[in-house]
Amino acid sequence: MIWLSRPDGSRTFFNRAWLDFTGRTLADQLGAGWARRVHHDDRAQCVAKYAAAVAARQRFDLEYRLRRADGEFRWVIDLGAPHYGAHHKLLGYIGSCVDITDRKRAELALRASETRFRLLAENAHDMIYRYRVQPAFGMDYLSPAATAMTGHAPEEFSADPELPFRIIHPDDRAKAQLMRQDPEGFREPVILRWVHADGRIVHIEHRNTPVYDGQGRLVAIEGIGRDVTEQVAIEHRLRDSEAHMRRLAANLELAREQERANVSRELHDELGQTLTAVKIELARVARELLKQGIGHESLDRLQSIIGGVDLATETVRRLAAALRPPALDHLGLVAAIELEAAAVSRRTGLRCRVVGNRRADNLNPQQATALFRIVQEALTNVVRHASASAVSIWINGSTRATSLKIQDNGVGMTNGQQNGAGGIGLLGMRERTEQIAGTLTITSRPGRGTAIRVVAPASRTQERADL
Repeated sequence: MIWLSRPDGSRTFFNRAWLDFTGRTLADQLGAGWARRVHHDDRAQCVAKYAAAVAARQRFDLEYRLRRADGEFRWVIDLGAPHYGAHHKLLGYIGSCVDITDRKRAELALRASETRFRLLAENAHDMIYRYRVQPAFGMDYLSPAATAMTGHAPEEFSADPELPFRIIHPDDRAKAQLMRQDPEGFREPVILRWVHADGRIVHIEHRNTPVYDGQGRLVAIEGIGRDVTEQVAIEHRLRDSEAHMRRLAANLELAREQERANVSRELHDELGQTLTAVKIELARVARELLKQGIGHESLDRLQSIIGGVDLATETVRRLAAALRPPALDHLGLVAAIELEAAAVSRRTGLRCRVVGNRRADNLNPQQATALFRIVQEALTNVVRHASASAVSIWINGSTRATSLKIQDNGVGMTNGQQNGAGGIGLLGMRERTEQIAGTLTITSRPGRGTAIRVVAPASRTQERADL
């Protein structure tokens, strides 16, 4: 849009583009004057700047809102320059005008968006940041939350680009340097320890996003840092509590096994021997009474009592063996498992076989007991739930570990059954495995049977003895 004016600034011409833009005729535009159609909020400053430029015979540029004939205000940039004739005589001004409404609206929207973002960032409890990688490392933006987290103001980070790396905990600086060099490798949240200005350690979880230019070069890293110190402390307390509970469970299990062994010995040695003595005495009495001509009815009753004593003695032996198999203490883990498998086979008809190299000499008593109990529980589950006809037990030992695998050909389990809270037997296996620092793996598919594998590391005492 082109316009002309006299030396005093009064306009004398508007081209067709101007008239089409405003929707007015040339006579109407010249008669009313262009300034009357300028938005009242822009008019005074615009007119003053225009008059000052004309008085000084200088170039000028004005930015204002101009009302068209349809009542709409449009943003324009109005540029003017003195126009001279012969002998440097000022003939007037010539100017051009450009509609910048769309650009202005975009700028205003962007400014409003930036204002909202800044308000959000500056009021957020999380630390929001952007630091340059190219061409020179430095902080582009850091939200005020950094002050509470680190004890240093954002201005300190902007003035000293290396400040973040100096106040990161020494044990985490290598990780921070890798994050700076290879951000793609740290897209997942990373927790770094920062040393606050007051000396305390603050755990900050960082979520970073690399920023690349059009050529694919890394130019910046944007991210959010969240103070998770309390969360980390809770996790540490929870882990300590879990470890404490495991130690208590291990001690409880050890005490339980010791009590079982004590009760087993008492039953076998004390009660068993007492019953044997009673049987011997009853037999002697029976012989004496037989010599004295006791009646057959009384003799039959006495023999029945002796039979009851035999039954009680067998029950005591069975209970003692169930509490603590003698083979486990006297013959070792492998023999105890073989005897247990044979007993299950006789009792249920389940075909049981023990295979492998049958080595288990690198275990301490606690490990041997835990593995035996796991085998016992596994066989019990097979009998109760698997509807299996056969089970195999692999025992393989080396200088480093002992491996047990119990495989049946039963109905198998679903993932929900393996991980469900109702599986008390499986939970007990896992707890026993954790107590001996071993690993337990359960592999099962419906209709394909179940395999339970336990690996126990060689006990440190045995490892030192081997060395």
